[in-house]
Amino acid sequence: MPIALTPVLSLILLKLFGSPGVLIVAATLAALLIVTYMQPMKFTLGVPEAALVVFAIAVAIGAAHGGGAGVRMLVLHSFVPFFLSWVLGRALARVTGSGETLWWMAVIFLIISAPLGILEAVTRSDVIAYPSTDLVTIGVTDFVRPNGLVATDIDFVLSLTICVALVLGGSAPPDRSSWVLPIALLGSAAIILSSFRTGWVVLAALWIWWLVKRGWLRWVLVGAAVAAIVFGIALLAGVADSAYFQERVTNPSNITARSEVFGETWDVFVTNPVFGVGLNAFQINPLVLSSPSSVNTPHNLWFGAFAELGLLGGLALILIAAVTAHMCWELIRRNRPLPVGAHGVVWACAVLFPFSLGFQVLSVPVSAMLAGLVMGSVRGLLLTEDGAKS
Repeated sequence: MPIALTPVLSLILLKLFGSPGVLIVAATLAALLIVTYMQPMKFTLGVPEAALVVFAIAVAIGAAHGGGAGVRMLVLHSFVPFFLSWVLGRALARVTGSGETLWWMAVIFLIISAPLGILEAVTRSDVIAYPSTDLVTIGVTDFVRPNGLVATDIDFVLSLTICVALVLGGSAPPDRSSWVLPIALLGSAAIILSSFRTGWVVLAALWIWWLVKRGWLRWVLVGAAVAAIVFGIALLAGVADSAYFQERVTNPSNITARSEVFGETWDVFVTNPVFGVGLNAFQINPLVLSSPSSVNTPHNLWFGAFAELGLLGGLALILIAAVTAHMCWELIRRNRPLPVGAHGVVWACAVLFPFSLGFQVLSVPVSAMLAGLVMGSVRGLLLTEDGAKS
């Protein structure tokens, strides 16, 4: 249960203590890690662990040379929790042999954060305000993007989507299976109101897959037909002329801005291809500052890693993703029954990829922590399946 409460506890500490709360979060994760590793386990190292170590070295080098403003805080509140959570998730899955703890973590987080986000979207007010952030207004509309219990809108929608994937993934304890639908619907409502198109697409894919896995393909087709009819009626009713519809559906300015910044990212990368320009230094690079584009972040995990951490960090990150995808495939392709929660962590890992194409998902603290937990759990579950647990 202490591990299941970690994300919520971390947010409370950050809210109460500010920057020093980050150190408390890191210390808490380290303490949980030590306690977990007191259980007897065989010593096992492989390609996933090696890739994580290389990426950690790249982050350390990037932070040491040419780092931008706030680089130390970025390392402490995002990357350190990611690395610690990865190792913790790996150990936890080996000890318990399941992902049930992660299911409880997702449930607790959704119950607390999702209603706050829904309230913020409806009232257009920041219920739990952080000093350096505020609610984001979408374009020229009066719609806001909620952030719930976290500091930023992207951290809010990504952390909720990961948790919905964990809940729908089939890792609920047998006596709590009735919780899955209402809790997942609660989180889904908050994701829809967050107005992230990536979140909408991923959420639809999660629900479609959940329904198909339950043998409800006919209802999926019926739902798709109804949605198409409703969409057609909305177009005829003039909804397409609304500021919100044009901003979220038809406006290509977001795509244009992203394509421009991707070009800038390449230009920044070639100036220092081996070690990059430094962690969090993209936004202060002269090439970016002199650009007419209004976007000053890479807005892509992979491009950002190559630009700021160079070939060492970019290739290490790709290796982490590749071995994680391979381990997920190894878990789901086996004929014997999967450990409890295995589908949940696989689904949660799949959620990370589409978000990584448009956002630097390891730079937002709660999502980085959750990403580390689910990716590490995949490794731990596979080690348990292979008999690497004593």
